[in-house]
Amino acid sequence: ENILTLEDELASQKRTVVSLKSEIGLLSRQTEDLKSQMQLELEKIEEESLEKSRLIAQQDQTINSMKGQMEEQRRRNDDLIVDIKNLQDDIISLESSRDRQLEELISELQVEQTEHEKAKKV
Repeated sequence: ENILTLEDELASQKRTVVSLKSEIGLLSRQTEDLKSQMQLELEKIEEESLEKSRLIAQQDQTINSMKGQMEEQRRRNDDLIVDIKNLQDDIISLESSRDRQLEELISELQVEQTEHEKAKKV
């Protein structure tokens, strides 16, 4: 009777071992599946991170290019302001010169007119 009980117990333990081995196998497969999924997610995250880094680098390059263009435009604007001021000075100088010449011509005409009137009287 003890032997039968021991054999039953041994058979029960063997079934438990087989059941546990089956569970371990299932858990191992699930663990491998999870590792695979985690690896895929990690690769996806790394890929997205690289893409974001590329986009940021591209945006930085665009911003730096735009800053350069704005600085160049500022320099051109400053040059234009200087050119406009020089032109204004030239215009003022030309107007002054024209006014002097007009005054000289008016004086000459007045002198000629006076001489002409004197010549008529004589």
